[in-house]
Amino acid sequence: HFFVRYTDKNNSANSSYAAPTNAGNYSAEIELSYATSINYTLLSNAKIDFEITKAPLNIKANNATKQYGQSLTIASDAFSTSPTPLFGSDKVLSIATTCAGLADTCSVGNYNIVAHTATGNGLNNYAITYVYGTLNIQPKTISVRAANASKVYDDVLSNVSKGFIVNTNALLHTDSITSITTQSLGQNANATVGNYPLQIIAAHGKRLNNYTLQFVDGNLQVTPKSIIVLADTLSKEYGSEYILKGTEFTVNNADLIGNDKINTAKLNSIATQKTASVGKYMLSITDVSGYGLENYNFIS
Repeated sequence: HFFVRYTDKNNSANSSYAAPTNAGNYSAEIELSYATSINYTLLSNAKIDFEITKAPLNIKANNATKQYGQSLTIASDAFSTSPTPLFGSDKVLSIATTCAGLADTCSVGNYNIVAHTATGNGLNNYAITYVYGTLNIQPKTISVRAANASKVYDDVLSNVSKGFIVNTNALLHTDSITSITTQSLGQNANATVGNYPLQIIAAHGKRLNNYTLQFVDGNLQVTPKSIIVLADTLSKEYGSEYILKGTEFTVNNADLIGNDKINTAKLNSIATQKTASVGKYMLSITDVSGYGLENYNFIS
């Protein structure tokens, strides 16, 4: 009969007839039993060296997501292993992680979750490779509404404005919106009197890449332009009737826009009658007619 003695080459005191299971460098030597050694002698070297190599083990940090403005703590059990399960009673219980994107001030984007320092049972028997996870920081959604605005017919409304409304505390830290770019059919000089949607097409400011901006229309009101129309100074002889033609008025045509035009005015005065006594009378304008005049407020 014979036995095989196994010895840990890094610790000769660790010697046993039981085959080793942990990774390491060992020697195996055949030993004859006492009874056998009386009658037999080993003629060849009965000792060999061998190595139990570490098994490969991948430990991957789990992926995670959060919204901009939130902080995050990564749990110590947020990982997966390959292979799974490990051999025998071996087990990974926890890992440590580092990540540059955990603070609430971190900008939108992807950040590596770096796994390290695994703890558990029997892990000395594994060649561990740590695999990054990914933390995805997603934009925060906020609403930006164009403030209602007004302009006078013939004026031009700038498409860059500071007229907007954002809910209190919607923007975080020192993030800010300083101006917006708008578009509206009512912004041009020739936009007629009425109400028009005022749309936001862009917002400008600081760290706005961290937000999904939902633009809400405001209202642009185009109001009439005020111009002066004066009745002319007229005269007639007592006892005669004055027939008004509707052209007895004066207006500064430069105040009228494009093809807008006053053709006639409705005038009224008691002095036009034959029975009107000698004296001065008011000649008033009660209405005008022409083209595009709904865009004006006439002062006479």
